[in-house]
Amino acid sequence: MAKKLKSSQDEIQVQYQDAPPAELTEDAKQDLELPHDDQTVDKDDATVIKIGESTDAHKTANKFDIFWLKVWAVICSFIQSVAIAINKGIKLIFKKEAPLKYVKAVISVILIIIAIAIISAPFNITVNEVQKLEIYPNGLTVVQKQVGVDSATNAPIYKYGYANNKGKIKIECLYDDAMSFKYNVAWVNTKKENADGYIENYWTLINTKGKTVGELKVMQNDENVVPVSTFGNKYKLSAVMLGGKYGFVNTSGKIVISCKYDDVGNFDYKLARVRLGAETYFINNKGKKISQTYFDARDFKEGIAAVSINNLWGFIDENGDAVGDVEYDNVSDFKQGYALVKRGATYGIIDQKGNNVVNTGVFTDLELVEFFEMPE
Repeated sequence: MAKKLKSSQDEIQVQYQDAPPAELTEDAKQDLELPHDDQTVDKDDATVIKIGESTDAHKTANKFDIFWLKVWAVICSFIQSVAIAINKGIKLIFKKEAPLKYVKAVISVILIIIAIAIISAPFNITVNEVQKLEIYPNGLTVVQKQVGVDSATNAPIYKYGYANNKGKIKIECLYDDAMSFKYNVAWVNTKKENADGYIENYWTLINTKGKTVGELKVMQNDENVVPVSTFGNKYKLSAVMLGGKYGFVNTSGKIVISCKYDDVGNFDYKLARVRLGAETYFINNKGKKISQTYFDARDFKEGIAAVSINNLWGFIDENGDAVGDVEYDNVSDFKQGYALVKRGATYGIIDQKGNNVVNTGVFTDLELVEFFEMPE
């Protein structure tokens, strides 16, 4: 016998034999009830998770897992494709296919070896030995390369060249010493044996292509005295020493201020310090004397130079004009707008106009003494 039950969604057919089952007694109903505690659950506070859905935490975890599953699937697909291609090649050559799982295993091992080799490969860039690391600025930077070992001292022998801001060598390491590029030229040193067996040690100018600029050779006769300097910040002039006397050359390697001085400074500002015999004074970029003659003088720092008259020190500016009085027993160079001055046993500090910031005649010691590096 069959009885049909209809609902709004579907029709369920229930079959039973003889009579319908008897209704459960109250005791039986209680036995079938699910265990529960005495706490009442608020329906509004309950979290309902439907079948087929997940919480936000599960969704986040699933996205992460799915990403790596996709990566792994791509790798496996790549290995599978390569293995199939290799297997076809093997079949064409040997008329027989190799087990695909072995081919994939070999490919996997090869890929792992390549990855390890790439990760562990050293970067072969020659950098300054002392610093060990150099951030290359725009332009060309001096680099060195070991080319041998000195048989007498067992010390490494280096040659110098230039690299660009990516560390790529642009001018080969052929020189025995080198200076930084400025205004697209640089001084390089070469030690070369001539026909008489004499070692010539000289400096020449090169451009950014490594080509020699001009015909000037500046000989270095003393290992401790470099006969050239970097080009000045104010003017494109470099000090050079020829025949034991100093002068200045331009970026074409031409002498523009004759080599007649016993000592010179640089044209980092409008004037450069020179010494001729016992006279020290300042000249402009045309070689003209601008200042008076001093007993001693130092190079310009922050636009001001220390000068000495009758064993007392003072300062002048870039135009050769006095900054304050020449009245101190010793002074430092200017640093961050200030200079340390000494009168007798006491110290003081002045600004670039010669005004006292810390009055002299009071302090016999200042913690700033070492900061200003006052000469003895």
